[in-house]
Amino acid sequence: MRYSRIFNIVAAVCAAAGLLAAQSANPTPSKPKSKKEGEAVRAMYAAQTPDEQIEKAKLLIDKFADSEFRSSAFYVMAAASDLKRDLDNVVVYGEQAIAADPMNFGSMALMSKAIAQGTKKFDLDKADKLARADKLAKDALELSKKAPKPNPDLTDEQWAAAVKDIVEPAYEGLAFESIAKEDYAACADNFKLALLSMSQLEPALLVRSGHCSLLAKKYDEAIASFDQAINAPNSVQVIKDVAAKEKSAAEKAKSAVK
Repeated sequence: MRYSRIFNIVAAVCAAAGLLAAQSANPTPSKPKSKKEGEAVRAMYAAQTPDEQIEKAKLLIDKFADSEFRSSAFYVMAAASDLKRDLDNVVVYGEQAIAADPMNFGSMALMSKAIAQGTKKFDLDKADKLARADKLAKDALELSKKAPKPNPDLTDEQWAAAVKDIVEPAYEGLAFESIAKEDYAACADNFKLALLSMSQLEPALLVRSGHCSLLAKKYDEAIASFDQAINAPNSVQVIKDVAAKEKSAAEKAKSAVK
């Protein structure tokens, strides 16, 4: 899971005292006010499973009400909720992260994805939801350009890769927004941008991108995406099976227009 890697990145660059929050463009360092608070921050970033991450983040917030890491803790809970596919809590925790730090672009990216993905075709507030998802995604992408490097030991290349991973869900948000608007060409383009932003290729997103290309009648692009999903080293059998089925549909559709 790619967000497990993000937690490792954040743990490496932010857990020590006096370092900036990797998921924020805020230039002010977050500092623990006590040894115990610092230990709680480290425990939060060291947690391995989504449930443990949420538990440790809540402990930090409950025990240290004035902690400068509150926004980071809510971000951890939002990202863990994303792993659990709990879209509602991604938004709940993301909102609290942004309330604590308006420059928390990581939370904006996660919220954009959750809101757009959760928007249904006949929702009465569909337009409002999509507009909000769009703004969050674009704000996240803009703020990510200003994110200060939190650890001088990181190379510029390492930091740029970390930021791209953290902000990547914003592109997924824009892709899901495009699906809701039935703009399948834009959907495929945004999933491609999401894939380019990832340090590790995600076969499931290749399938999503290919499906949007198929709906947009861009059959060669669709087939290429499905082939990538099938042949990706980290692809599991269920993804390969779906990709193969979709590839067959794309090939049939391409043949029908010849």
